[in-house]
Amino acid sequence: AIIQVDALGSNTVFGQLAIDLSSSDKRKQPLKMKLESLAQTIAHLSYAGSMAIAVSFMFKQIVIDNHFNPEEMMEYLSNFGVVVHDCVTAVILAIIVVVCAVPEGLPTMIAVVLSLNMSRLLEDQVLVRHLLGIETSGSLEVLFTDKTGTITEGIFT
Repeated sequence: AIIQVDALGSNTVFGQLAIDLSSSDKRKQPLKMKLESLAQTIAHLSYAGSMAIAVSFMFKQIVIDNHFNPEEMMEYLSNFGVVVHDCVTAVILAIIVVVCAVPEGLPTMIAVVLSLNMSRLLEDQVLVRHLLGIETSGSLEVLFTDKTGTITEGIFT
């Protein structure tokens, strides 16, 4: 059995497809921009929440636990070791809130969803070579194709 090989590796259609899939694009992806905005919103809310929790914890320790009695509050504040311990506890609570607010699995979930959408389009015989194409297709208003169904640049001559 003799086989004639005309192309290997990146010179084949699948090799070019692999290169296209692995290359990064410098354009801002719509999904990435929305995720960055979501991350900033989550960060701001978690910072505000953590500060509120730290302040409310210290208020509880100083005012509520001392029955709103100014003498007991002053006695509590004069005990430096207890105050430092409670301040450290408040900071730890604030850090816990910030850490818990960040969704760890979000990037993985986004990659899985994009891959699933890529395979769904492939079932309809639409080959998407870049995940950016799937992300961008969610925000399209007009899609230009030629008579064969190939997506074009939208330039009429």
